Amino acid sequence: MSIKLNNSNVKNSETNFSDGCLSFDQLMAFSNKTLSSHQRKKVEKHLLGCRFCADAVEGMNSFSDRHKAASIINSINKDVQTRLSQRSPKKQNWKKYYAVAAILLITLISVFYIIQQQPVHQALFSEYFKAYPNTIPLTRGQQSVNILKQAMQQYELENYTSALNILNTIVSNDPENQIALFYAGICFLKLDESSNAITNFQKIVNTSDSELRDQALWFLGLSYLKNKKLENAKQILNQIVKEGEKFSEQSKELLNKINSIQ
Repeated sequence: MSIKLNNSNVKNSETNFSDGCLSFDQLMAFSNKTLSSHQRKKVEKHLLGCRFCADAVEGMNSFSDRHKAASIINSINKDVQTRLSQRSPKKQNWKKYYAVAAILLITLISVFYIIQQQPVHQALFSEYFKAYPNTIPLTRGQQSVNILKQAMQQYELENYTSALNILNTIVSNDPENQIALFYAGICFLKLDESSNAITNFQKIVNTSDSELRDQALWFLGLSYLKNKKLENAKQILNQIVKEGEKFSEQSKELLNKINSIQ
């Protein structure tokens, strides 16, 4: 009842495709595009009606070292078989159990692989970065208000490219517009342009009377972190902790995590 790992079984067996969920070998062969045209059509037909197998294929496609999964499958397979053998066979749908076990395993492997491949500094950035909400009152002239309103509507819809284009237009006409600089910085971070985000947030931080200084200082630290400038990030985070203002607790926590990886 185990999930076989011999790909020859997949290539030579035509009947297995119509019998319950797909096996690990069949999923792997489909993902690796080694099935015959006839077999591939059968798998595609099965995937259209089986959410479990479709999810498994999606997970497998995100796992680049698929052959590494074979040894893990063997180990888990033995454990699953041992556990199932302790129950009454009459009360178990064996094929369903193995299919679900394979699907869960593939998904877990995929998630684990992605997490392991992600750089530590990027993982920390992803953990702490959240787009700042639109809480800034629009107090400038009517024309500026209308343009900024358009930008923030796009921002709230998470259309960051569109929002950034409008915000950059505002900044080009009004380089000291703190609101536009700040939210453009957030957009830059969302669009993986951390160097530009650093430039924007630095301008705000260097403006002594800016109402957005505390927020800009926090996101400047995150921008340095995303840009892998850990010493700069630590310097900013230490400054936030020392000042004891907004984001001080998050900064202290993040600072400890950065120190632990160096």
